[in-house]
Amino acid sequence: MENLERIIAKILEDANNNANSLLKKADDDAKNILEKSKQKLEKEIKTLENEYEIKLKNELERIKSSTSLKARNIVLAGNGEAIDMIFKKLDEEIKNISSEDMKKYILKTLDGRKLKENEYLVLPKAYENINLDDFNVKISDKISTGFLIEKNGIFENYTLETMIKYNREEIEKIIQSKISD
Repeated sequence: MENLERIIAKILEDANNNANSLLKKADDDAKNILEKSKQKLEKEIKTLENEYEIKLKNELERIKSSTSLKARNIVLAGNGEAIDMIFKKLDEEIKNISSEDMKKYILKTLDGRKLKENEYLVLPKAYENINLDDFNVKISDKISTGFLIEKNGIFENYTLETMIKYNREEIEKIIQSKISD
């Protein structure tokens, strides 16, 4: 019986050792799995944080760019309105040019040119009192500023509205540079 008890004790001891070994191996495996899972989770968290940081940075850049574009558009719109106001003011001013200034404009524009007998200097009615004895002068209600030169029904247009319209892009550049300063 003693042998039987020894065999049973040996079997129980081996079983306990085996169970302890299995428990230790299971515990070690569980710790390894847990450690690997923890490392994988930390890696995933780091990846997500990097992705979030990149998305946040991109979103901030997009917002910054959008805001900058909107600000630029507002400035351009304001400049456009300012230029339009300047042209409206200019239009009002050219309609109120004094006779003396109109005479200076005519003489400077013609720059010593002598009109032929069949050429006429056509002036707006508002400037019919200008003394231009060297020219054949006609008065017209059809123009309000500047003058025309008529020859056989063909007109050279020197009205201020036409000159401004013709040179508008250059005038806008000058105004734009003054606004930008």
